[in-house]
Amino acid sequence: MSRTPTLRSPKIGADDVVDGPGRRGPGRPPKPIVEYPEALWEPAQAAQDFASALDEEIRRHGDSVWGLHKAVEAKGGLIDRTTLGAWQRGTKGPQTPDTLKVVDLIEARYRLSPGYLRSRITHGRAVSGHSLPDIGAAERRRLAWHLPDDFNARPAAGQAEILAWVRSCVLSGGTAYHRNSGGRQSGRCAEALRSCEIRGDAARVRDRATALG
Repeated sequence: MSRTPTLRSPKIGADDVVDGPGRRGPGRPPKPIVEYPEALWEPAQAAQDFASALDEEIRRHGDSVWGLHKAVEAKGGLIDRTTLGAWQRGTKGPQTPDTLKVVDLIEARYRLSPGYLRSRITHGRAVSGHSLPDIGAAERRRLAWHLPDDFNARPAAGQAEILAWVRSCVLSGGTAYHRNSGGRQSGRCAEALRSCEIRGDAARVRDRATALG
C-alpha cells in the first residue's frame, strides 16, 4: 500500500505578498506635507486665547497635529507631537525659547501675521529654558522674565553683558518689577498690574539686547 505524500505549504517571508483576503502588503503611504496649506475658509472672529486660535488654524487649513508636527520638524522645530496636541487642547502652552520658535514656524506655515499666535500666549515670551548653568534656581526664575528669546543663541560675552545689565538696571531696585516683587502689592489686581509692568521692564531688556547686537 503506497503512502500519500504530505504536501507542505511554502514558508512565507515577511516581505512576501499574500494574495487573497489575508493579503498583507505595505500600508497606505503617508499624506504628503504641504509647506503652506491654503485656508479653507475665512475666520468669522479671531479667537482670543492661544489654544483656541491654534485649534482654529489647524482646522481652517485642513491640517492635523500629525501633519503640523511633520512640517514644523522639517523646518527645524524642536517639539514632539504630544506637546502640540496639548497646546491645541489648552493643557500646556509654549514657555521656552525653543517652543516659541515653533510658534513662529506655525505662524509662517499658515501665513499668519507675525505675532498672531504669540500675542495670545498668557505670558507671550519665554519664561524658562534659558541657559544659565551657574545661577541658582531662584535667580534664574527672576532673570527669565527679562531675557530675550534668543538669549541661548548669543555668544557668551553677549549673554554676560545682558545678565549684568538686567541685574543692575532691572533687579537691583527702582523698577516696577522690583517694587512689586518686594511684596508692596498683593491680591489679584496687584498681580495683574505686576504682569503689565514686568512686560514693560522686559521690553526695555529686549531693546537693550537689540542694541547690544
